[in-house]
Amino acid sequence: LTPTQDMRWCVVALLLSGAAAVPAYRFNGVAPKVSDYELQPAATGSSPGITMEEFHNLSTNVFQATVAAPAAFFRITYPVSASGHTCEGYIKTSDAGKENNCALAVNAGPFKMGQPAGSPTCLGNIISNGTSILISSTSDANFGILHNTSFVIGVLTEADARSMGFRDLVTGFGWLVRRGVSQVTTPDTYIAPRTAIGTTKDGKLMTLTVDGAEKGNPPRGSTLYQLAQLGVQRGFYNMINLDGGGSTDLYYQDKVYDRPTCNDRDIECERPITTTVCVLKQ
Repeated sequence: LTPTQDMRWCVVALLLSGAAAVPAYRFNGVAPKVSDYELQPAATGSSPGITMEEFHNLSTNVFQATVAAPAAFFRITYPVSASGHTCEGYIKTSDAGKENNCALAVNAGPFKMGQPAGSPTCLGNIISNGTSILISSTSDANFGILHNTSFVIGVLTEADARSMGFRDLVTGFGWLVRRGVSQVTTPDTYIAPRTAIGTTKDGKLMTLTVDGAEKGNPPRGSTLYQLAQLGVQRGFYNMINLDGGGSTDLYYQDKVYDRPTCNDRDIECERPITTTVCVLKQ
């Protein structure tokens, strides 16, 4: 959540078995032994049907977006350098939202910070509108949609990522909610802004954006235990953790909709990141 230059993000690892783990690890670049994912048909419709709820929880503001018919409108975006190379450089969530005609955008996967020009910045699996941008070995959870408009949530092998027919895919971190049950069973104490993505049982897409500042006085945001509990309360059937901390950012109604804190202090600013979850305008 607080990166140092040329290092990968530190995250809290969650065991897919449901037993919680709370020590911090970097992006998990170890290939999984087996696939472990959920498959859900995405709800369909002629327009995305986005609703936004804002509420106060855990001494901070929380934003829940619900997309009633995400099947045709869900997209993963990524940065393109001035020279035309994919996944070089960085982009703010709001700029990605504007450039890609997004009605809604949130920051997505982990990335390498502080890279010099011309160096790769993305991590994990990234597929956008049928084009494979990056395929990686990782035991972290992924979130994506197939060409047949089924959501796939969970751990994938490289072979899965290449062969299942993904239209869009991004790697996040650990499970928060699986089949309506919290996967973080042990309370933890690390408070930070959070971004999470998931589905309802009937195939709607939902995101949670928890504002805050992890180095605020006092820190504001949520722990992963609190985030998972909140996800269950708010009707998530499946839900994974995305990048958080100073990367947490929400773009909606053609503007920055939350209060991001790019330097982890309680000062509003947007952090340049790499991937975003985008819901296209109709």
